[in-house]
Amino acid sequence: MRNRMLDKAAGATQTKATWQVTVRAAPAWIEPKGKPKYRPYLVLALDTERGLIRLLATEEQRPTSQVLLSLLTNAMVKPMIGAGGRYRPARIVLDDRELVEGLAAPLAEIGIRCEYAASLPAAEAALREVTAHMGKDDGRASLMGAPGITQPLLADFYAAAEYFYRQTPWRWVDNLATIEVRYPADSPAVRYAVIMGFGGQEFGLAVFPTAQDMRLQYQNMEPEQLMRKMTAMSVTFGEPDLLSFPDLDAISSHGWPIAGPDAYPLVMKTIPPGELRPLSAAELALLAAALRTLPDFVTQHRLVASATLGAAEATYSLSNVHANQRIAYLFPARIPELEGMRQAAQRNDQELEEMIEQWHHDEPSHAFARQVGALLLDFMNSLEEAEMSEQTLRKHEGNAWLIGKFTCDYRSDKPFTPAIFLGAPAYLAEFRRKVSPSAAALDSYQATWRRLSRFIREQGYVQ
Repeated sequence: MRNRMLDKAAGATQTKATWQVTVRAAPAWIEPKGKPKYRPYLVLALDTERGLIRLLATEEQRPTSQVLLSLLTNAMVKPMIGAGGRYRPARIVLDDRELVEGLAAPLAEIGIRCEYAASLPAAEAALREVTAHMGKDDGRASLMGAPGITQPLLADFYAAAEYFYRQTPWRWVDNLATIEVRYPADSPAVRYAVIMGFGGQEFGLAVFPTAQDMRLQYQNMEPEQLMRKMTAMSVTFGEPDLLSFPDLDAISSHGWPIAGPDAYPLVMKTIPPGELRPLSAAELALLAAALRTLPDFVTQHRLVASATLGAAEATYSLSNVHANQRIAYLFPARIPELEGMRQAAQRNDQELEEMIEQWHHDEPSHAFARQVGALLLDFMNSLEEAEMSEQTLRKHEGNAWLIGKFTCDYRSDKPFTPAIFLGAPAYLAEFRRKVSPSAAALDSYQATWRRLSRFIREQGYVQ
């Protein structure tokens, strides 16, 4: 159907004016009640000769060429107050090829040339002025514009981060699996890497520049106190609003890969006393190299019998932005203080494998069962510290085992998160059919589930 405003715009006086038109995601988040948050799109049209904004509109979604045509023709016929009166320009220039392709023909019908330009300095300056009061990044560090960080390096980093997330290396290692890293491989400097996510809470990678920083992780300190003393780099995955707006805009404009809506990589560097600092190009290259190669290191050197990481040493070649450098790994890290913890972790791992023996049938279900079992072991340990009779304790432990078994039977094809144990008790029909139809037994099972749910919230597994 022909745009009715197109006919009205055709009757407006035509001038020699050029409009620069840009469509950008706004630097702000909208959080409608009961709906997912989103970034609205701003549409701006600037008469470059008069310096007047002819159009400023907000759209929930990126406007199509048809929507933009309606907005532009309306701006010709019913301009904003102070925008220069009713007229149509001779030329409209956009910085979006796809929109130009959709607008060129209908605008040509009313004598307006529609062209593409990679950059629109005047419109971009006007948009910056308009949005100056909008959303702030609250000090969030941005990779864009950091000294020495190039587009090829960013492209390599985002591709490596997507690969790391999709490989889910945290299924096999916990935060005691400290890996020595040398990058380049012949560098005298040793760093220490920890893969995060085994507990199903925060997924990613942390890298510590010294053994002392690594040791601080295992001292009994509050998080705020730890941040004041420790230097670390990290990549964690979450929703897009974690990132700065310049980084989000760059990801969108360059088409850099993201593994999913909850897998946007946030890069942080903290130094004492708890300050956030931008990464250098060399530090970002190290993170990109580690994200690209650590999943293979974990997969190739885990012990099949216990599904944990065994003693190993390996070197990987890198190309592209890494200029044929190599990265080297050694596990376990040579930090004497961690050895006792690692031996205790190995004993716990044996207990875990015995617990989940009947909960899995292949590698993916085994990985899921390990994460479920690790959480339930923490829960059982908390029960032993509570004041309850031996009989009550054993009932809770038996019910916890059943909760784990049912969960692995019916959910092992989905990613693990502690949130699966929140809410009303589940698998009641399975309990009646496979365990006991007794009302008392079912009540006991549900009581354990509710206690587990409370434990998860109290321990901060789910925010």
